[in-house]
Formats: sequence, C-alpha cells, structure tokens
Amino acid sequence: MRRFLDAVRPLRAGEVEADYDEALAQLSRWQRRRALIVIFTDVLDPDQGQALVRQCARLRRQHLPLVITVRDPALEDTARARPVDAPSTYARAVASGLVADREQTLELLRRSGVETLDADARTLSPRLVNRYLELKRSSRL
Repeated sequence: MRRFLDAVRPLRAGEVEADYDEALAQLSRWQRRRALIVIFTDVLDPDQGQALVRQCARLRRQHLPLVITVRDPALEDTARARPVDAPSTYARAVASGLVADREQTLELLRRSGVETLDADARTLSPRLVNRYLELKRSSRL
C-alpha cells in the first residue's frame, strides 16, 4: 500500500480523457494474481464507455473489475428542472443528454457483466463497503 500511495501522490487531476486501454493494460502486467480491481470514473461519453467495457471484459478473465461512478446531483437537478427561459432550457437539454449518455454507458457495462456501483457522494462509502462484503460473501473474490 505504501508503494501505491507513493506512486499516486504526485498525480493531479486534469482536463484529459482517461486512457482505459493503456491504464488497464499496464495494471494487468503489474497485477498478476486475481484481484478486485476498483475503477473510480465517470462515464459520460458512450465512446469512452466502449473502451472501458472492452478493457473490463479483458480484465474479467483474471480479475473482478468493479466500476464506481459518482452521481452529480447538480447535473441531475438541472436535467429535471423546469425551464423558465432560453438559457435554462438549453441547460436542461444538455444536462438531460449527459444523464442519458451516462445511464446508457452504465447499462452497457452491466449487460457486459461488469460490476458497477453508481452512487452520490453522500452514500458512496457505505454502499462501496456493502458491495465489497456482498462480493466476499458470494465467493466472487
């Protein structure tokens, strides 16, 4: 764990798309023994979702991938809000499209046999612990 923390400490968030092909290929070379691979991401884009599905399907041969996504309540509120003017109508249309793309990608992951957990920030920790215990109890790990 110490080596992992030392390796990720210098990393910083940026405005770039995740390269699931490269990241998960490197992980496969590094992690040889069967493991629960927890991937924290947000899958707004269906094209990126396809890469994630492809790599998770490859990972499933040896590991158990679990894709964790965090819902954005502000985005969901905007998608449900009643528009009152042109800017709010546009904002609702964009937010609704993003929410629909996200749901489509999550459904694709689930249909492909990938374990997923989609939660808001308030409930993420307990739901993640419960999912881990559920996977252990069902002997999937």
